[in-house]
Amino acid sequence: MKDIAIAHDTVGFTVDGKPVPIDADFQEYGGHPCNASTYGIVFRAAREQGIPLMNLVNNASYISAKYFSKVRLKAM
Repeated sequence: MKDIAIAHDTVGFTVDGKPVPIDADFQEYGGHPCNASTYGIVFRAAREQGIPLMNLVNNASYISAKYFSKVRLKAM
């Protein structure tokens, strides 16, 4: 699983169920069920396959950030 980013393509919603505008304060974000399930599914499958936890943490955080830095994304 080296250099594989763990990600999802869900749209963010506010607490009242409306899509989050691009310039919204991050505290308005109410979450999305796929956010939790994406990582839960991957982490459970990895545990069952014996993949070390630190590899998963790396793939869920650093690898995604590394990709976005290569495409010159300054901030999210």
